[in-house]
Amino acid sequence: MITAGAPSSVKVELQPLGSGDGRSGPCEVFGPAYNFDNICFDTRPVPLSQTRIPVPADASVFPRQAILLIHVSQEGTTLEARVYGPSNLDTFNNQALDMAKNLRWNPAQKNGEPVDAWVQWPFQPVRQ
Repeated sequence: MITAGAPSSVKVELQPLGSGDGRSGPCEVFGPAYNFDNICFDTRPVPLSQTRIPVPADASVFPRQAILLIHVSQEGTTLEARVYGPSNLDTFNNQALDMAKNLRWNPAQKNGEPVDAWVQWPFQPVRQ
């Protein structure tokens, strides 16, 4: 029985952020505070090839660019890619995702060493 005004105790088990998905730490999961004050990297990853996607000249609708959120490994490969700012055409989003999965990157650097990093990257449509 709990008496009003009497002290009570509750057992709380704290878990680190990101627990449950095998990740932890401020640089493992992208969010609003990601890389705040360059905590995760000093220079961001940059693709080794252009991210322009050809669109047929006779396309009835010209797509807007798609911005993808891409997790780049310290070896310069794409670990994960998601649509962050979608195009007006789902087919263009899918083409951007396909391209992103095969991109090679100059990885992010922290104190002169390559590190895994998340980056938002635009994929531009270009008429053929």
